[in-house]
Amino acid sequence: MASEKKEAKSSSMLEAAHELFTSKGVNETSIDDIVKKAKVAKGTFYLYFKDKYDLVDRIASKKSTAVILEALNELDRACQQNPMPFTDRIIFFVDYIIEYLQDNKQLFRILYKNLSKGLFATEEAKAAASRFCDGYVAEGGDPATAKQMLFLLVEMVGATCYSAIAEERPYTMDEIRPALYTALKQIVS
Repeated sequence: MASEKKEAKSSSMLEAAHELFTSKGVNETSIDDIVKKAKVAKGTFYLYFKDKYDLVDRIASKKSTAVILEALNELDRACQQNPMPFTDRIIFFVDYIIEYLQDNKQLFRILYKNLSKGLFATEEAKAAASRFCDGYVAEGGDPATAKQMLFLLVEMVGATCYSAIAEERPYTMDEIRPALYTALKQIVS
């Protein structure tokens, strides 16, 4: 019972912070705003989180894990229906992330350029990443660098998406997407 109450308080603060960060922004949201929205005492906040940025990191990790995992799982489903070469799988994976982020622009208020935070954060994410890495190795990639390659791809996509989607500078996503795909294909080949 006590552990359920603790989990409920933690979840309530995470949900409140997520909503406030995506609507107002991280810098414009205070701890007082979070505890008021979550209906908990300010002291309770510090039982669960070191500061506001600890909360931002936890949310970013959780959200980035969800996005990456969803993209990798969709890639697995697509490959089961229609097997595709590895470079096409890369483009599918990246395109899924781009579309997700374009549909959820407010998520950048939390993720900023840290899309890779959740890449290896959970066992489920690690398993999905391993499937991706297996495809890289099957195409002749170096097994020792497979995870590093995935990390680099996600970092590159995250930074590009932030600049192109959130800031629309120096290029929009539509303008930079062809060059991004060309670069990704060159990196993995």
